[in-house]
Amino acid sequence: MMSQLCCCLGRDSIYKRGMNRIKREALETISGINFLNSISSPRDDIEEFDRAFKNNDIPSLIKLCNSNQPIGKVQSKLHPWAKNPDTVGALATIKIAMIASHCEKINSSTNDTEISESDLAFAQKFLDDIIDFSGICVLVRNLGSEEVDKSQCALVALSFLSVQSLEICQEIHDYGAMSELVELMDSDNPGVRSAAVIVARNIYQLSVDYRREFIELEGLDKLIRTLKGPPNESPQFTILETLYYIQDLVVDEEGVIMEIANSLTPYVKQLIFSYTNNSNPDIALAATELKNCIL
Repeated sequence: MMSQLCCCLGRDSIYKRGMNRIKREALETISGINFLNSISSPRDDIEEFDRAFKNNDIPSLIKLCNSNQPIGKVQSKLHPWAKNPDTVGALATIKIAMIASHCEKINSSTNDTEISESDLAFAQKFLDDIIDFSGICVLVRNLGSEEVDKSQCALVALSFLSVQSLEICQEIHDYGAMSELVELMDSDNPGVRSAAVIVARNIYQLSVDYRREFIELEGLDKLIRTLKGPPNESPQFTILETLYYIQDLVVDEEGVIMEIANSLTPYVKQLIFSYTNNSNPDIALAATELKNCIL
């Protein structure tokens, strides 16, 4: 399913490396944390989470994403850049992200011997439950929450979900996530910015209209900020990633989308062209390919 979303120009490895940054070091174990002993009454949502966690009960976890019941302080860091959960709702959201990460690994595996039929069935049922029980609606609502833990945990979950299903990408858009994603591209947190761009990119690849929407929301303006700074200010991989995301904006499976390419301002084009002679050959090649698309 990953191949449906990755550009046909042979950049799957770059995209996967971007995804790996999101899941690096994290989503490991929340099962070892004893929440029940650290929470005063009422305990209903805590006990329900404990049961849903043990059983991978997706419908119950989706319902619990709405919970505002506080939990005790989580001592270990559950994710490298997402704020640790303060409520059962955020905790349920990060559990969904854990399962989504596991299913993404199953669905993107190229080694059939490592994946069993039961693994594939589990991954498919998870995606079905997310859709059937309005999981995307709940996650997008949490994405826009003023509670940082809920918003960031929802972003982690959506980043893994958006690479696995075109239907899910469509739902993420239909529930109004694009404006929230573009807003999160302003975050001071590099992980939040990267994940927001990845989800937005998976959405805008669905249609020219969504590309236009991304640009109208000033998503492109925020995306190119990576290219504006001094040469050594942004990591080279981030620059390369940005060039590829811009190319995904102006190119679809049928070729260059002239309406989008022509909408790029002379300043944006010149900024892209400035990287064609970059000392990094991958960056120079990506900039040259993009230049050829928009000339």
